[in-house]
Amino acid sequence: MPSTFPVIDLFAGPGGLGEGFSAFTAGAGGAHGFDVRLSIEMDAVAHQTLLLRKFFRAFDEPPDHYYAYIAGTLTRDELFARYPEQHRLAGRCAWQAELGRRNQGTVTKRINIALGEAERWALIGGPPCQAYSLVGRSRMQSRTNPEFEKDHRHFLYREYLRIVARHCPPVFLMENVKGLLSATHGGENIFPRILSDLHQPGRALRMRGRTRLTYRLFPLVEPAQRSLIDTAEIIEDPESLVVRAEQFGIPQARHRVFVLGIREDIRATPGHLQTSGSVHVSDVVADLPRIRSTLSREDDSPRPGAPQLPRCATSPGSRHRSIPISEQLRARHARRSTRSHRPHSAPVTPGCRTPAGLQNSPPGTVRTPAVSVTTRPADT
Repeated sequence: MPSTFPVIDLFAGPGGLGEGFSAFTAGAGGAHGFDVRLSIEMDAVAHQTLLLRKFFRAFDEPPDHYYAYIAGTLTRDELFARYPEQHRLAGRCAWQAELGRRNQGTVTKRINIALGEAERWALIGGPPCQAYSLVGRSRMQSRTNPEFEKDHRHFLYREYLRIVARHCPPVFLMENVKGLLSATHGGENIFPRILSDLHQPGRALRMRGRTRLTYRLFPLVEPAQRSLIDTAEIIEDPESLVVRAEQFGIPQARHRVFVLGIREDIRATPGHLQTSGSVHVSDVVADLPRIRSTLSREDDSPRPGAPQLPRCATSPGSRHRSIPISEQLRARHARRSTRSHRPHSAPVTPGCRTPAGLQNSPPGTVRTPAVSVTTRPADT
C-alpha cells in the first residue's frame, strides 16, 4: 500500500482544496496522506499563488530564503533562481491551462504522466462557480443579460465529468458553492442532473467503453447509510451535502457543497466529518508578526504613548528600516508543524485498479507560510 495517495486537482484556483489534502497527516508519526501531483488552473494570478505553494511544499523544511521573500527582502525571481530544482518541480505540478475541448488530449496526457503507474488515487476540484453563485447570478441577471442562460460556465462541470469518465478515478471529490443547489437553466434546477451525471459519467457523455462506469455518491457531513442515488433516484435533501466550515474548526462562515464519489466496484463506505468547537480568527493569526501596511509611504501619525508598527520591508520615504520578520515566521511555522494533526475519520483507501487506457500573491493579500484567511459571505 502506498504511503501517500496521488491527487489530481482540477479548477484548482490558488490551491485551497489541494492545500487541505497536502496538509493532511495521519497517525502518530504525522505522515502525509496525499500527494497533489498536478493542479490545473486557468487564471494567471491564481496560478502564481498555486505555484508558490507548490514551491513551498517541495522542501522538507523551507529555507531561510523563502521567509526572506515573505518578509519582502527577496524578490520572487531571486527566490526561484536560488532553488531551480524546486522551482522546476513546482512548475510541473502547477499547470496554467484552460480545461475544454481545445486541449483535451494534452490534459489527458498530463494527468497520465502525473499518475504514472498509480492505481489508488483521487480526483478533486470543482468547476468555476460564478454561474452557480447566488451573488454571481444576481449580478448577471441584474444586468438583464440575455446571454446568462447560454453562459458556458453552467456546463463546465461536464469537463470535470469527462475527466472522471476518461480516467475512472477510484475516488473523486467535487466541490462548489451552495448556490449550485438552486441554480437553474431553462427554468429547471440543474443540480439533480449533475448528480445523475456524476452517478454514471460515461453514460451521460455517451463515451464509448465507459457507459457502465458507475459511482456511488456520498455526503461528507452525515453518516453514509447508503449512496445518495439508488436506482437512479435523486437525493431528497440536497442540504445534507453542504459543509459549513464554522462547524469544523474554521474561523469563517464558508458554506460549500461537497459530493464524494466512490467507484461502484469498490465496496467501501466512507466515514463523515465530526463537528468541533468554534475557532476565532484571532486564534489563527494572533501569533503572526505585527507589521504595518506597505501600501502607504507615510509614517504613522504620532499618537502619545502609541508605538509605531514596523514595516514588512523598507518603503520610499520611510524612516524605518526593513525588519527581520523572517525568523519570526520560521519559528511560527515550526510551532505549527509540531502540533499533532489527527483526522476526524479515516479516509477511504480503496484497493482497486484504474482501468487501462486511460505568485506573487494577488493585490491586497497577506503572504504567510502557513495560513490563509478570507472573508466571504456564506452563500457566495
